Amino acid sequence: MSRIESYVALLVNIALLFGLGLVFVELRQNNEAILIDRELTLAGLHSQNQMAIAGDAELALLVAQAWTTDEEFSLGEEARLRSYAGAHLEPLISYYFMRDSDFMNQQDWCSAMRLYTQFYEHDFFHQYVESYTTYASQIRDEIDNRCLSSNN
Repeated sequence: MSRIESYVALLVNIALLFGLGLVFVELRQNNEAILIDRELTLAGLHSQNQMAIAGDAELALLVAQAWTTDEEFSLGEEARLRSYAGAHLEPLISYYFMRDSDFMNQQDWCSAMRLYTQFYEHDFFHQYVESYTTYASQIRDEIDNRCLSSNN
C-alpha cells in the first residue's frame, strides 16, 4: 500500500468513528425528546380529565359523591362515573407498562400509580377496575411489590 492509500484509509477510519459518535449523540437526543413528549402527553391527559370535572359542576358533584359516600347511583350516573374512571385508568395502564423502562424512575412510577391503587381499593370503583382489564390484581400486586418495598 502506498503512503497516500494509508492516509486515505486512516482518514476514512477517523471519519467512521466520528460518524458513529454523531449517531450516538443523535440517539441520546431522540431519547430525551421521546421522554419529554411522553411527559407532555400524559400531563395533557391528566389536565383534560381534571378540566372535564372542573367545567361540569354536575360531574364534579357526582365524582365527589362516588369517592366519599356509599350511595347508589342511577344507570346514567354509573355510566358517567365509569367514563371518568376509564379516562383516568387508561394513562395509568400505560404507566404500568413503563415500569421497567428508562423513561421513568421508581419513585415517579410509584407516585403515578398511587391513583390506580385508590381506584382499585375504592368500594365503588373496584368492580369497574376489575372489569376494565383482566390483570387488574396483577397491576395492584406489582405496585405493592415495587412501591411498598422501596419505602422500607
